[in-house]
Amino acid sequence: MIRVIPAHSSYRGKTYSQWIQDWCNWFFMVNPDHYNNEPWNDVKFLRSVPSPSKLAAMDPSGTAKYEGSAMHRTSTATMIGRDRIIMYEDQAILFPVMKAIWVSSETNIEFGHMQSWVRAANFVSDNPPSPINFTIDGVPLTLSDPITEHKIDTGLFHVIIPNADYGTSLKDFVPDPLPSGVYPSYCEGYFFLVDGFTARSESYTIFSFAKGAPYTGREYYAAFLYEIEVLPKSVKSRPPVSGSFPEPVLDMIRSDLTTKKTNEEIDEIKFNAYGGYINSCRKAQVDFVKESLNSNGEKAIIKSIAELKKDVDRINRIRTNAISRKAAKDAEAAKDAEAAKDAESNISNGESIEVNQT
Repeated sequence: MIRVIPAHSSYRGKTYSQWIQDWCNWFFMVNPDHYNNEPWNDVKFLRSVPSPSKLAAMDPSGTAKYEGSAMHRTSTATMIGRDRIIMYEDQAILFPVMKAIWVSSETNIEFGHMQSWVRAANFVSDNPPSPINFTIDGVPLTLSDPITEHKIDTGLFHVIIPNADYGTSLKDFVPDPLPSGVYPSYCEGYFFLVDGFTARSESYTIFSFAKGAPYTGREYYAAFLYEIEVLPKSVKSRPPVSGSFPEPVLDMIRSDLTTKKTNEEIDEIKFNAYGGYINSCRKAQVDFVKESLNSNGEKAIIKSIAELKKDVDRINRIRTNAISRKAAKDAEAAKDAEAAKDAESNISNGESIEVNQT
C-alpha cells in the first residue's frame, strides 16, 4: 500500500533531513538521471527541472541569462516514455513540491543569512501547498501527519558541485551558475518520501504543481510529471556480493606473483603464502554465495569467515614452518661457510698440516 513516510520518521536508517541532503547533491551531480536508473539505490529522486542535456539544447552557447529567461520562470520536468523511472517494489521516491536552496560558493556568507533568505523565499511560495498539488494517478496523496510537518530543512551541510562539462550538470542552470567545489549549503522545502509501490502492468503517474517565490519581479512556478514503472522485487537480479572478484582478476594477480618470483623480488615462501591467501579468499567467497542461497545471509557470512580464518591459519603455519626451516638451513650454510673461511685463512697465514713420514 502506497504511503507517505511521516515527517519525523526515518527510512532505511536516515532522517528526512539526511535524505534531502542526498537529494540536493543528486540534483547537481553529473547526469543525475543515470542515478535513478540504478537498481540498488534505496530512493529515487524527482525534480521539477528538465535534464541538463535538454536545457543545454535550448541554449547551446551557454550564454543565456537566467533573468528574464522563459525556461526559468516556469520550471517543468516531463519524465515519461523513455525518460520514465523504472524501480522495484522495495524502493521509494523522494520529491519536493516546493523548496529553496542556498549553495554558498561565495566566502564570508553567514549561515544565518543563508537560512533567512531560504525561509523568506519559502514564505512567499505555496506555504503550505495543498494536497491537490501532488497526486498519484490523479489522486491526492494521503498523509498520516499534518502537511506543515513536511516543511523540513537540512541544517548546514555540504554540496559537491562537479567539474562537469556544460550540459551534464544542473550547476549551469541555476540563477547564479556554480563553479566546481564543495560548498556549505542550506535547503528547506515541502518534501515527501513515498514507498509501498506494488508491481503492476500500468505505470504510476505522479504529478506535482506549485507556485514559488517571485524572481526578478515575475511569478515562478514549478511542476513535474513522472511516469514510474514498478517491477516485482523477485525479478531484481541479486545484489553484488561484497568482496566479490572474478577469476580473471585473480589470474592477473597470480601472473604478477609469478613475474615477481621469476625476477627474484619475492622468494618461494612468499609466493606460496600470497597465492594461498588469494585462493582462500576466493574459496570463502564462493562458499558464502552457495550458503547464502540456501540459508540466512548473516549465518552464511559468519560461517564463511570462520572457514577463511581456519584456512589462513593453516597457510600461516606452513609459512612459519617454511621460514624456520629456511632460517635453520641458512644458519647451517653460514656455519659451513665460516668454517671454510677459517680454513682458508689458516692456509694463507702459512700454517701447515704436519704429516708423519716413515
